[in-house]
Amino acid sequence: MASASSSSSSSRQGSAPAGAAPAADGLPARRDPHAAVIADLQTWQNKAYLGGFRSRRNRYYHAQTQTLTAYDLKAMARKEHFHRDAQTVFIHNRTSQTVTESGTQMTKTGCYVSPEGDKVLVARPYITADERHAQKVAAVITLQCWVRVIYAKRLVRFLRHKRDVLLQEQQRQAEHAVYLMGRAAEKARRAKMNPRTQADFDVLYHGLELWRRAETERIKASYTGDALTAELLALTNQQTDLLCKMEALKQAAATQHKARVIDKKIEAMSTPRTIQVPVMNNKIVSVAIETPTVRRAQELRAIYEALGSNELTIDERLSLLLTVKHTVKEFDCNLTRDMVDLVDREADQMRRGRPAAALEGCRARLRQLMVQFIENPEFNPVAVWYSKPALRGLMAFTEGGLASGTHPDRLHALVGAKVYLCKNCGNYRASTDFALSTTQQNLGRCKECTREENIGVQRADDAVYATMLQDLLERERASPQGDALASMLHENDIRYLVEHIWASSSAISGICPMNTLTLVRWDSQHPFSPWNSVLLTYSEGAEHLKVSPDAVYGAGFLEKVRQRQLLARKHFTELLKMSKTFKTQLGIRA
Repeated sequence: MASASSSSSSSRQGSAPAGAAPAADGLPARRDPHAAVIADLQTWQNKAYLGGFRSRRNRYYHAQTQTLTAYDLKAMARKEHFHRDAQTVFIHNRTSQTVTESGTQMTKTGCYVSPEGDKVLVARPYITADERHAQKVAAVITLQCWVRVIYAKRLVRFLRHKRDVLLQEQQRQAEHAVYLMGRAAEKARRAKMNPRTQADFDVLYHGLELWRRAETERIKASYTGDALTAELLALTNQQTDLLCKMEALKQAAATQHKARVIDKKIEAMSTPRTIQVPVMNNKIVSVAIETPTVRRAQELRAIYEALGSNELTIDERLSLLLTVKHTVKEFDCNLTRDMVDLVDREADQMRRGRPAAALEGCRARLRQLMVQFIENPEFNPVAVWYSKPALRGLMAFTEGGLASGTHPDRLHALVGAKVYLCKNCGNYRASTDFALSTTQQNLGRCKECTREENIGVQRADDAVYATMLQDLLERERASPQGDALASMLHENDIRYLVEHIWASSSAISGICPMNTLTLVRWDSQHPFSPWNSVLLTYSEGAEHLKVSPDAVYGAGFLEKVRQRQLLARKHFTELLKMSKTFKTQLGIRA
């Protein structure tokens, strides 16, 4: 330190004149440019050791040099000057009062230092480098163990969640299968106990056909000769009796259905019209409007309902008949004259004391004529919105040139509807009366002829295929890649796919019950089509849609599926052409 300071001082003073007399302190008394200065290093004294420890900032040992003064703190905070000086001073020697008094005072004679605030430090065991390394290795192993525990817990939690989701999905699919089976059983039970719709009677006819086949096989296996003929004849008679009972049930169901349709139609006529009216704050309010025509329909509806009531007394019934007579006498035509005659006849019979059972025919006829009165737009103006061209009645005429040979253009001009010729019954019918299919080239038989042929020959039940088609349409509508091809399919097309293409069994497991099978996409990335379909169970279909077929199934299974899809493509050629046409019109590459 001292040498550095001396060299710095000598460099600042320059050369002293030779022979200059030194002063008492060893320094020249006067400056002579020709005199030399001689430094006496023996007179220098080192700074006394004051104790302490090495500073971490500047690595100095004793407290005098390691204690930072206020000037040093200010100098440290001062920014660096980016310039050079002629002489650079590295160490300054000056005295100042430090910020903190420092030093170490020990107890000695005449000086007592209290040990109250002292901290006793005890030497700890010495740790070698190998021991320290072993400690680090043990700590690392502990950390790795706990990290692996955390990863294992996460994996177990993920696998448990995946297992729960899979179990829930399997339970949902099982419940859905049970629901479908229960719905089918309930539908079959309802169809057998109280058939109402055409589908219910199809179930009955299908069950009758299955029973006939089973009985025929049993009789052929048990009897021979004349006994066989007698048993087959008895079976035919029993089948005929069952068909007669089913026909009676069908007529009763048709009567009930016709009554429900009439009631619903009359109720719709008498319902006030509802319009949407905008109000403040962009709100839409529904407003019911009762026009004079609607009130007229409500009055006629009240009369119609009263005519069908059996709770009226004789005076109330006579008052009702008088109201009907005054209502229909406003118009003069054959219908109103017949109604007036029926009213007078019933009133005369009631005055004579005839029982109500003897008047049922007259009352039923009067109520039927009242329905015709309500449905006539001339008497009930609202009925014009609910009237249809009398196409079915027109087809029954054979006089006046309106037979089966009448040109369709003339019929279209008469009834205002597009009509087509049924090649089976020879009658002209509306386009909605024909069963359409994606494979037929032209319209063939009407729905009525097709239904009669099914009842007389095959007695097949399309309810299963209708349910399968409905499920397919619901899935395709919910899918963002839904296509219009699925909506073009008919029950007959689904029947052909299931029976002829996929042999009425699952392509994977071979399960045959129809209530457990469904048609799904073969490639989930493309819309459903007959050549992009596969018949699977509900659980198999749900898992199939999650995977890629080429990556999961074997080569033999893939080849079998592709061959069946080629058969479907060949059968549904017209549907393929329509698909390409639609895609071309929509600007989509086919």
